[in-house]
Formats: sequence, structure tokens, C-alpha cells
Amino acid sequence: MAETTTLTGRLVGECEGARATNAWMRANVDEVRTAVAGEPRPRALSLLGGGFTVGSGTFVHDVMRTAGLSNVAADAELTGYQRISPEVVRERDPEWLLRTPGVPVPDEPAYRETTAVRANQTVTVDANWLNQPAPRSIVRAVRTVALAVHPAAAADAAYVPRDAAGTPTATAEPTTTPTTTPASTTAADSPGFGVLAAAVSLAATLLAVRGRRRL
Repeated sequence: MAETTTLTGRLVGECEGARATNAWMRANVDEVRTAVAGEPRPRALSLLGGGFTVGSGTFVHDVMRTAGLSNVAADAELTGYQRISPEVVRERDPEWLLRTPGVPVPDEPAYRETTAVRANQTVTVDANWLNQPAPRSIVRAVRTVALAVHPAAAADAAYVPRDAAGTPTATAEPTTTPTTTPASTTAADSPGFGVLAAAVSLAATLLAVRGRRRL
């Protein structure tokens, strides 16, 4: 994501804005990563709908790891975006389920028997934050998941805001709130992965920063 941000900054003539955006993103990610470093890593599974999940080598996997989770799909040697079998779900027994609004927990015995469903440990994250990777998405998704899974530790991770020029400033209170919801069995389509939309959004952000400076 940092490389994409840098490239977009060059394309719109806002290299300094891109640099500041990357610095802001990394500062916030580092805050959360440091805060949960000493915490246990609960087993977790990300639900995309239709039996699909995320394995290693994905943006969502990195969010899960940074927020203090262990991705059971990656542990089962799944990479990218693949279907996960009920047998693997039962064997790996995730303690947390990660989903976006409208994506259901499959109404199958393998899922109903998981620790996550029995303990009602399901984190719902805004679809835009997981489906459109961008600096702001990374910061919000990582913080939201960490606050849900490791509330005490993550609460100590200071949120690093940005000043009018788009550079990191002094720490302040977190501005995102995790949503932990009961497991749902309502049918829904799986979300997309809008890299192009993220690039467009990032370009608009950098142009806005550039415009504020000219004012």
C-alpha cells in the first residue's frame, strides 16, 4: 500500500503528500502492533461469503496479523482468496470470526461448533475498510479489530492524527469503535476487493491535501 501511495503521489504531483500519508499510516499501524505484541494470538477466520476466506499473501491477512490474530486459513496453508472446507474449519476451530456487514456466518454444524460462534465472538468491520485497501482503510481496520479482540491492550495504542498539512502530529484518543455482533445466518453476496477504487480514493485525498496547501 505504501508503494501504491508513493506512485499515486508522483502521478498527481504530490510526492510530499504521499510521504506524509505513508508516515501517518505507519505510525498508527506501529502503535497497534506494539500494543498487542505481548498478547496471545487467538485463532481467527475471515468470512467473505460463499465459503470463501483469505489466506496468506492478502491485505486482510496482514490486517488480522497486525491486530493480534492468528489466521487459521493461512495456518492451513491457504493463500490468496480460496474456499475453506467445513472440515478445516472444524479442525482449526477459530476463536474469532471477521466479517463485513451482510456477510453471514454459514449455517453449518462446522461453524456452529466453533468457539467463535459459541462465545459470540464475531467482529464486524466496515466493508470499505477491508475491500478497498488504502492508508485510511488500513488504519481503521487494524484499530477496529485490535480493539475488539484485545480491548485493554489496544486501548493503550495512541491514535496518531494528521494536521492540516497532512503530517503526523501528537497522539490523541482513538476515533474508531469496534463492532462485535452475534453470528448471522442471513444470505448475502461476498464483497469485492476494490484496488482501483482505493487508488482513485487515494488520489482524491492527495489532491485535497494539495489544494489546502495552495489555499
